[in-house]
Amino acid sequence: MILPHIIEQIMVTAFYTKGVIGLNRLDEDDLEQIPILRQVVCLCHFIREENGTLKLTNTGNLPLKVVREMYLTGVRDWYYTKYPEKRIKETDARFVMIARDLATVSGIIRKRNNALLLTRKGEKLLADRQLLLETLIRDFVHLFDLSRYDGYEFTPGLGFRDAGLSLLVFDRVRRQMPGESPSDMDYAKGYFDMRPDAYEGMRSIDCYLFRTYRNFMELFGLVTTDQKWNREENRMVMTIQPTPLFDRMISIRDDYDRIGVRMSPELKICRLKITLRGTNPPVWRRIQVPSSMLLSDLHYLIQYIMGWEDAHLHEFEKEEVCYTDEVNEELPSVQYGGIRIADLLKEIGDKMIYRYDFGDNWQHDIELEEMTIPQVGREYRVCTEGARRCPPEDCGGVHGYQQMLQILNDPDDPEREEYLYWLGGPYDPDEWKSSLLNLSLHVSAD
Repeated sequence: MILPHIIEQIMVTAFYTKGVIGLNRLDEDDLEQIPILRQVVCLCHFIREENGTLKLTNTGNLPLKVVREMYLTGVRDWYYTKYPEKRIKETDARFVMIARDLATVSGIIRKRNNALLLTRKGEKLLADRQLLLETLIRDFVHLFDLSRYDGYEFTPGLGFRDAGLSLLVFDRVRRQMPGESPSDMDYAKGYFDMRPDAYEGMRSIDCYLFRTYRNFMELFGLVTTDQKWNREENRMVMTIQPTPLFDRMISIRDDYDRIGVRMSPELKICRLKITLRGTNPPVWRRIQVPSSMLLSDLHYLIQYIMGWEDAHLHEFEKEEVCYTDEVNEELPSVQYGGIRIADLLKEIGDKMIYRYDFGDNWQHDIELEEMTIPQVGREYRVCTEGARRCPPEDCGGVHGYQQMLQILNDPDDPEREEYLYWLGGPYDPDEWKSSLLNLSLHVSAD
């Protein structure tokens, strides 16, 4: 699992300098293995051959000879493979349309008077294929609207704005299953476990797999895919295989899920115990965090280690003063931007409250148990202990949660099946994710 704000960072910084997901420098042979790069170069060569102005058809489409050549240099479609005698029009060749429109969005070509022209930027990029690739992949992820080319227009951003996270998930899943062939559902589960907010049933899974693997990764030569009907699952199953290019092309920083802090004279490592008030047996976690951690970051950490979905308002409370990201004019409150743990918890035994979802009113008692001087270069485990699973969102607070557990423990209760359906399956209150123990804190000298 990854902290929510780190997930956001992974997606926002993908393929930018110092981003978690980066692009390695490739040689000419490797660059030649990237379908969409070949297609864009092919289109630019046609423009050059026409003295810098490639005339379009009366309907504004590419000439058939250009479409066919671009199609042959890119990812092949099963239909034209099966019926090679068919004429290939731009409107029927999705990857050709994507290549042309991406080249336009990237400023490589532009349209004028029903013709395509190569820009000065395009000329410069054609002279440096590595730079051209960097431009195409960055603009595909952050600027291009892939939803225009499929039937999932009501799911904006899914499968391309999140490409950085998808690459990370793909790499993690295949490494966690050595010697096996992960299924498409293994990759989908890995993604939606990190982004439960994006899950809206099987349609969102289909959209994600189609855009991520059949479009983004296959277009950039990172994977090969195939689809076959599976009678047992009653659906089209996608097989996904990484190409040798994947590991040579994609770089993933190995410190992305590590909390880093710089050593300073006043820095302390704080051991906090967080207990969900009113739960019996108690739901609790024990964590080690730097005293310099901002309350805004502590909020994300609590959401993560407890198992909440960050779907409601929250606030911290100390001595009847509320600290929040949204100031309440009716109650004593302070905007917590810039406020650190050390500003509120100063001595062993100091306590404060973290309140989440003002309707269900989940109150977390936070107690400072210990403060130690950090050791430079040491890795500290952030979440050291804990017990019991977080209650489900919107279950009615402590009272609703305890009532739900009573119903689930009674096989004869008429409401039991309804609760199981609402929960999406069996619910074990004693379950606690051991993967939370993997998050670490690193103290550096500078």
